Formats: sequence, structure tokens, C-alpha cells
Amino acid sequence: MPTVLLVDDSATDRQIVGAMLQKNHLAVRFAENGKGALKQLRSQQPDIVLTDMQMPEMDGLQLVRAIREEFSHIPVILMTGMGSETLAAQALQAGAASYVPKSKINELLVDSINHVLQLGQADSDFQRLIDHATVTDFHFKLENDVTLIPPLVTLVQQMVGGLGQSDAAVILQIGVAFEQALINAMCCGNLELPPEDCVGSWEAVSQLASDKAVSSPDLAKRSCLVRAIVTRQELKVTVRDEGNGFDVESNLAISMEDNDLSGRGLVLMWGLMDKVVFNKTGNELTMTKSLTHKGGAEAEPAKVETDSAATAPHAAHLPTPAKSLDKLGELIALDGGESVVMREPRLTIGRSRSCDVVLPFSDVSGQHCLLYMYCGWWYVKDLKSSNGVRVNRVLVDQRRVPPGSVLSIGTHRFEVQYNPSDLGAVGITPPVDPF
Repeated sequence: MPTVLLVDDSATDRQIVGAMLQKNHLAVRFAENGKGALKQLRSQQPDIVLTDMQMPEMDGLQLVRAIREEFSHIPVILMTGMGSETLAAQALQAGAASYVPKSKINELLVDSINHVLQLGQADSDFQRLIDHATVTDFHFKLENDVTLIPPLVTLVQQMVGGLGQSDAAVILQIGVAFEQALINAMCCGNLELPPEDCVGSWEAVSQLASDKAVSSPDLAKRSCLVRAIVTRQELKVTVRDEGNGFDVESNLAISMEDNDLSGRGLVLMWGLMDKVVFNKTGNELTMTKSLTHKGGAEAEPAKVETDSAATAPHAAHLPTPAKSLDKLGELIALDGGESVVMREPRLTIGRSRSCDVVLPFSDVSGQHCLLYMYCGWWYVKDLKSSNGVRVNRVLVDQRRVPPGSVLSIGTHRFEVQYNPSDLGAVGITPPVDPF
């Protein structure tokens, strides 16, 4: 019987979740916070750790980092609630294997635990042979059959474990992300199932895919093209479906909110891999993961500060860019005016001389808007200006400003130019917007 270490500072939540796990044939041990969990791990190790994010003394993110440092073979699943999305996203990058919103615990938790445990048990029969390999390059053309996903995931995990210098946590992360990419391609891409239908238990997703294949034989004829290149330094996986794709720019604003599971697969891929890139039509993605990092060797996530200025009623998180840069972006004036170089991760724009960027025009309010950077992406906040702020002609209160978009301040238009990867972003997938 697998053992779960349940970490939560709420006695009520521990009792409710613990009873549900025990009812589903899982042994449960309890800890009230991260420090208590580590004390237990050093004396008796469970098969998996299930932790809340918001806790005193040591929160879920700090616990994930500590487990990755000392017990990298033990997978961690997060329980996320409103207000913990930013921590959870960082925890996925730090080594957690998956997450379950608290509002969906009854539907997803037990299946998520069992599935993560299964993915962590890759067969080692071929280990001696794999040890002699230097590079593997797999090409597959898969029929639209979800039963092909588990053996392919296991194969790639075996190759990664044999070729790379990665610990068990990295191998598990790769398995979860690769599986999500294949489900996304087969179910959402080829079979055109809604994303929210592809986040339940494996049995439920398989049944929905099977039913759709029977009812839509033309869609079932589509294939998935998969390429996986494994070296001793890196894994690179490309997955392409034959579906219609999707609008990449407008659909990558993924969410970890309790009541929004439609982007859960994208969140996992983005959080667990080093880089995730979609093609322009959205029917091909490429993921990469470094295989050279051990336990705690990965770089610390960007420092997060909180801005409580009166002009920003929602706390603005401003990580330091990954590199030392002369500028963090530029606003190119499209109306013949003066362009603006962005050198700080927080800039107020308006007619008032107190603003960081002064636009001396009568149609610009005193404190017009705030530009702020979060995890390598720029956002704009309208500061109750008289005539609003627009992004690509859409009137907004608060919105991400992608590279190349047009920002309108009053009647003045600027093309926003910056490179998210230079500012610390991972891939092209924006982080969860916590604002």
C-alpha cells in the first residue's frame, strides 16, 4: 500500500483529505508544515508527498526545494488554492511533479497520486544497454490511440535515466510533461475534444477519446508525429498533430485558478520543462529539458518583490531579469513621436511630471497607466485614465502586453518591443497571471 505524507497547516483539511486517501487504499502520514514534513522524511520516507502551498514557517515552495535537495526520488504533488498560483508555478519549476486545485480534490486527487506513482516506476530492464548509448533519436507516427501514450512515455523516461545525469525528480517531470503533450495532441488536436475534458483520470480521458473516435471516424484517422532526441545533456521532444491548431497568441494566457482546468496541461508542460515552444498554427510543440542538473543544482527562481504603491491596487511582482541588460524593452512611437526605452521593471506613464515617462499631451491623464514586468513579460494597468488604455485596439483595465503588440495611450500609439527570454521568461508560454 503506497504511503502519502500529507502536509497542511489546517487540521480540518488534513482530516478531510486524509480520510479520502485512506478510503482509496493509501496509507497516510501527517505533518502540519514544511519543517515537520522534513523531520519525518529524515526518519521514514513515504512514496509521495502531498502538500498545501500556503503554510507558516515553511511554505510549499520551500518544501519542494528542500525535498529536491535531499530526497529527489520522492515525488511531490501540490494542492493549490486561490492566491497560491504564483508559488505553485514556481514549485513546478523547482521540482514538483503535478498540482491539483483544492476545489477539484474529490475529482482529481487520488487519480493524480496513483498516476504520478506509476510514472515514477519506469522499468529498468534495459538499463545496462542504455548505459552504452550516446545519442538516441526516436521518430514515431502514432495512430490516434491513447493506449500508445504510456509505453512511449516510459521508453523516453528509460532513455533519459540511462543517458542523462538527472535525478528521479527530473525523470518524473519529463514523464508528466511528455504525457500531457501527447494527450494534448491526440485528444485536443486530432479528436478536437475540449481541453477541460482531457484533465480527468486516465480512464475517463481514454473513454472520452475512444467514444469520440467512434463517433467521428474522420478525426480518428489523424496521426501524431513524435520525435524525441536524447543526449547526455538534453532532451528535445517535438509533438505534431494533424488537427486545425489554435490561436497561439490568445490561448496561452494559461491559468491555475481553482475553477479553470482548461489550461492544466499547458501549465504542467510550461512548469515542468525548461522551454515550451508552439509553432504559429498551434499544432506542433517542442519541449526541451536539461539533463545535467542534480538535486539542488538548478538556478534559484527570480526574486519576487511586492509593490504596494497606491497606484497599483493589485500587488505587482517584479522579478529581476535573468541577465544584466541595458534595457528591458522599448516603446516605438508609431505616430512620429519620441520612443521610450524601458530600463526599469515598473514604469508609470502620464502627463504628470512625477511619472517615470512623461507624455506632455492634453489627451493623456496625469497618472495614465502603469507598465510592470512579471517573469519576463510586460503587463499594463490602467490607472483610471480619462480615455483608457488599449492593447491592439482592445480597451483594457489590466492585460499582458506581448512583444510586437500596439499599446495605445490616449491617441498615441506605441509598438512594444522586447524579448521575454532575455528577461527571464521560459519558452513562449506566459506564466500564470496572478493579478
